[in-house]
Amino acid sequence: MRRSISRCIRIAFLGAVLQAAPSAAASPDPALVRVPSRMFDELHRQVGQDLAAYREIVLDAPRVEFAKDWLRRMNESRGVTRRIEPAEAAQIADQMAMALSEAVRQSLAAQGYGIATAATAGALRLSPSIVDLYVNAPYVPAPGIDVGIVHQDAGEATMRLEISDAATGVVLARIADREVARTVGRYERATGVSNLFWFEAMFRRWADDCVREIRAGARQP
Repeated sequence: MRRSISRCIRIAFLGAVLQAAPSAAASPDPALVRVPSRMFDELHRQVGQDLAAYREIVLDAPRVEFAKDWLRRMNESRGVTRRIEPAEAAQIADQMAMALSEAVRQSLAAQGYGIATAATAGALRLSPSIVDLYVNAPYVPAPGIDVGIVHQDAGEATMRLEISDAATGVVLARIADREVARTVGRYERATGVSNLFWFEAMFRRWADDCVREIRAGARQP
């Protein structure tokens, strides 16, 4: 009986130690400190690093991930002729990636940044991504009468940006923001063109905010 009690105590103690130990996933980059932001849901920066000192940008192609079970949920409410195939979902993802990349490029150009073709000293690397993408009414042409879907927003997504020194690879800042691609105060029939239009508008606003954050330079937490 004593041995059983002793074993239970050891297991309980070990569990408490593991629970109290810090998780590596909770703090993936201890050099970054979270700072208050009125523009973003999350903003982490390396203390004392002056992002405004960089004038050249290496821009990575955006990565896009749909929300979990998005494709299954979309197809549950559609007939066989209007199902979204994986190839069509991939096409939507490609369109979103291109739209986000173009939004960031335009914002950088408007603020006088040059796009570098190589990771040289004095250049920043921007790595944007879209995660948990949820398109409310993806349009798929189908035979028969198209009654269409009317909505007040095209969907939502979390946009992330990792900012690093292009030459050294050291991460200097991370931004994360969840936004809704809203139409302008009215209901609208969903099409492939309208969906992309409202996501593009959301991407442009976010890209402008990101570039303003870079130009703001160093910020102490």
